Amino acid sequence: MLDFFLKRPWAIGILCVAVLVVSAWSQAKGIGFKTDILAKTTDLLASLFVITVFVERSLAVINDIWLGEERTKQERQVLLLEQRLTATRTDIERAHAVREELAKRPIPTTEAAAAAVQSIAAIAQQAQTEMATLRTEAEQIATSLEGATATLTSTEAKQDRLRLEFGFLFSLFISAVGVRTLDALLDVGAAGLANHQAGAFLVADILLTAGLIAGGSSGISSIADLIGTYVESSRKRAAQR
Repeated sequence: MLDFFLKRPWAIGILCVAVLVVSAWSQAKGIGFKTDILAKTTDLLASLFVITVFVERSLAVINDIWLGEERTKQERQVLLLEQRLTATRTDIERAHAVREELAKRPIPTTEAAAAAVQSIAAIAQQAQTEMATLRTEAEQIATSLEGATATLTSTEAKQDRLRLEFGFLFSLFISAVGVRTLDALLDVGAAGLANHQAGAFLVADILLTAGLIAGGSSGISSIADLIGTYVESSRKRAAQR
């Protein structure tokens, strides 16, 4: 569905024109706001916030049931690989330090000291071999870590998509059984709407409310903060007059 509109942006324009034509043809009536709209909006947002928190907690439980164990295993695997990679890189630095220390030693000039050169050279060669082995191991661990991280990211994306889809489904059902937004703010009863407009209004109200609830408690808090800022600014302007 989304790909259809992305590939055919003109379809959105056609839908908009169709809505306007139907609205004009049916002579849809305007609906007035209820009195004391700010107080009703505050009460509405508080109610929606409580419902949204309940929905979010329910979705968190569903996510944990379906994908929680899988995500925990993947997080543990990523953590173990990160620890192994850190330890391997530490061993590489240690072997490099040993080789550098041996290289800094002065070349012996006596025959007695020359006997130790072979032992030192053997240790340096061993350190070089160990570094090469550790670098190979580090590359393998890094590749495994990259794959494990990608898998974990994929699982997190699945959880986000599941949360969004089920969140909207839950929100749609909650709104359909009676939780509304526009109906709480607009005086629908006094407007005397025709049946077709009342039905369209009901559908729009259900979808809008479902979208607000599915958007999460942070979105509702942002709306409340915005309204609070507007009210405070209005009071300041009124006080200055």
